[in-house]
Order: sequence, then structure tokens, then C-alpha cells
Amino acid sequence: MKILFIENRYATLIWDAVARQLEARGHEIYWIIQNPMFMPTVGEKHLLSFPSASEKNQDESLSWLRDVDRGVRWFGGDGSHWHPYNKRIRKILESVRPDVVFGEPTQFHEQLTLENARQMGIRFLSPIGTRYPAGRLHFFDYDTINPVGGEGVNLNDSELENMLDAIVERKVVPSYMKVVSQPLLKKKWGKLKNKLLITTGWLMGERYVTPSPLTKMRLERAHAIRCLDWEGFSQLQLPESLKNRPWVLYPLQMQPEVNIELWGKPWSYQTQIIKRAAQSLEKLGAVLVVKPNPKSKYELSDDLCDLVKNTPNIIALSHKTPMKAVFPQAPLLMTVTGTVTLECIFAGKPIAVLGNHAMTQYAGLEVMSQPEDIASVMEKVLTQRVKVATRDDAKSILNYLYTKSYPVTLWHQLDRPELMTERNVNALTDAFEDVLNHLCMSYEPMCRQGMRS
Repeated sequence: MKILFIENRYATLIWDAVARQLEARGHEIYWIIQNPMFMPTVGEKHLLSFPSASEKNQDESLSWLRDVDRGVRWFGGDGSHWHPYNKRIRKILESVRPDVVFGEPTQFHEQLTLENARQMGIRFLSPIGTRYPAGRLHFFDYDTINPVGGEGVNLNDSELENMLDAIVERKVVPSYMKVVSQPLLKKKWGKLKNKLLITTGWLMGERYVTPSPLTKMRLERAHAIRCLDWEGFSQLQLPESLKNRPWVLYPLQMQPEVNIELWGKPWSYQTQIIKRAAQSLEKLGAVLVVKPNPKSKYELSDDLCDLVKNTPNIIALSHKTPMKAVFPQAPLLMTVTGTVTLECIFAGKPIAVLGNHAMTQYAGLEVMSQPEDIASVMEKVLTQRVKVATRDDAKSILNYLYTKSYPVTLWHQLDRPELMTERNVNALTDAFEDVLNHLCMSYEPMCRQGMRS
């Protein structure tokens, strides 16, 4: 099969190792590369040249990127680069005509490739590490969280019971939440090398994913000030006053993050979500409790801090407040695409989910079409009419996620370089080839010479 990978900084190093093995197994390998500092070593490489000033223009047909292009939404870009990049990407896809594209839909060039692939009938799969069950791998279809392929192995009832208990008791956490200690000197050296590499790319002309060093410093300084501000008006523990009032817990989702900005669209402006939800709850005398991510980023905006600080029925929790200290007491939780959705399903707790994505199809959820719907869900909680997942629902969903995933973790090369072992690369390659076989069986014309039986 013709396989096209999309460069995404350090993920490229992992895809390159997998691509080398896939090529040895008879597949043709191609690349789309936006950042020349992350050049793969195998396959046919197509480097996207940086647009000239004369090529740039505002293409309104690509305005959908405004909410998901990090360089525009968070780093001050204007989107004038979308048009020339789109032309380059379309030309490559028309020339190569790959059978499948693998990429992380986090950067604008990946999202442009995804949309062009969809228009051309080319399959686009995103390899993403699982939230639960932990330590496994999904392949999501295009820009959805609908898994494709999977190991196909079902867990028995005892395994499901034990796994659910471990999740509910927080004995296991998703892979992306794990903190692995490194020697201080090695950690500092790794960060320095990363800064040098990224800055070199910026100096060469990569200004569309990478903010300028000054912009980056300004953003980090502003975030540090906001964190201090937040800690000044937030509370470490739930106040006693909540014992006599209905309340909803809203865990802030980190941004920029594909989880909410792509999969949760159009509900990725969390300040507005919180404002509208709080106004709706005020009619019931209910409170919205906002818990920041312990590693909060740009979602902690000045507007959000002002809103939370000055709205009587919003209570802010500290960054230091652990989820396990508030989750059991919360009568109702609210999210867009947060991991807390699964945690509530597995614990049989009420949760209101905003949006139209795969998780809204799971049993035991209250699905909202707008933030104001949270008041009606709260009324259901107060009258004991709210939906919750049963234990059987939880086991069914957990087994589905296990069956549709693969037994290999996906690591970040910068944070976990020790995982780039032959064993892990082999397991990852096997997962890639299995999902290719799945595609081949579902659509025979995609099969080409070189696909193993």
C-alpha cells in the first residue's frame, strides 16, 4: 500500500522508525514535511516550502481553520499562509495518491491534509494513545474520535471488574498523565536541545506553528501572572456553603489541545461555556465550581479569570486541588470532551456532555446542545431523574475501548526517549499493519502488491 505520513515535530522520529519497518514489509512510504528540522530518513519526502509574501492571501474558504490553527488562535498569526500551503498539499496528494494518510490532526498543515484527503476519498487515520484503558493505542478516523481497527480481544468479566475498580479508585491513570522522573541534568539538557532545535527552525522560516521566542516568553509570563491571580482568589477545598446548595463541577480542559478544539468543536471557547452555564444555573440558586488543569496553559485567560472572580455563583478551585478530593462529592459534572466523561461513566456518576462527538453516544450521559441546558440537567439531579451509567454499561464501554485498541503505548520522544526500543517499535509497527489489513478487508481496491496476507 501507499502510506503517507505527516511530519509533526518529535512524533516524526517515531513514525520514521515505524515507516522503516513498514517499507521492509513491502509498503511504499511518502511524507509531507512542514518543519525541515524534523526530516525523516526513509521514503519519498515532500517538503512544503515556506510561502512567499506574494503568495499569501486571506482565503475565506479556509476560515474554518481559525478555531483550530494554534498559530492563529493562540500565537497571533493571521491565516494568510493557509492558501499557499493548501495548494502545495493538494498537489502532493494528487501526485502521490496514497491509500492512507497517518498523522496527528494538531497542526494546520495536518488539518489541511486531512480535509483534502476527505475530499479526495483518501483515508486519514490518527494514532492516539488511549485514555482508558491505559497504555494502549487507538487509530481515530479523520477528525473524529471513532476508532478504526483494534486488536479485537474481549476482556472477561473478572478482568473488566478489576480494571473498572482500578480506574474508579484512581489506581491507574491515562498514559498522558504519567510523570516519569528523569535525572535533573538530563532533563535540563533535553529542554535546551529542544529550544535550540525549535528556534533554529523558526530562524529558517517556520513561523506558522512556532511562535517567535519573544511571543513565547510573553505568553509564558502572562500565564504565570494569571496563575498567581487565580491562586489568589481560588480555594483549596470545597467551601462548607456547598453542602446546602446544588452545584456542578466543571474541570477546565487544557488548551491548545486537539481534544477540545477539534473533537469538541464548536465548543472550545471555555470562558463562554462557563459564563453561559453559570447564568443558567443562577436561576436555580446553583453554583458552578471550576477546577483548572494542574498544568493549565492558555485556557487560563484574563477574561476567564475576571469572569470567575466576579461572578457570585462561580467558585474557583486551586491548581493544587486534586481531582480525587472533589470528584466523589460532586452531584453533577460538566465537560465537552474531557477524560472525566469516562471516569463518570465508570463510577456511575451523573455527567452532562456538550457537543456532538463519539462519546455523546455512550450510555449514561446527559447530552447538551448548548451550555444553558445544564440547568435542566441539574433539575433532573435534584429530582433523581438524571441518567447514570450502570455497571453493565461501564463494562460494555470499557470492553469496546479495549477491543478497538492495540496493546502498545504511544510515547513522546522528548519526554520518554527510553521507550524508543526495538520491542516497542515492533509492537507499534504491528498495530499499524493490522489497521492497514483492516482497511484492506473493508475496501478491497485499496489492497496493492506488498500487503502481507
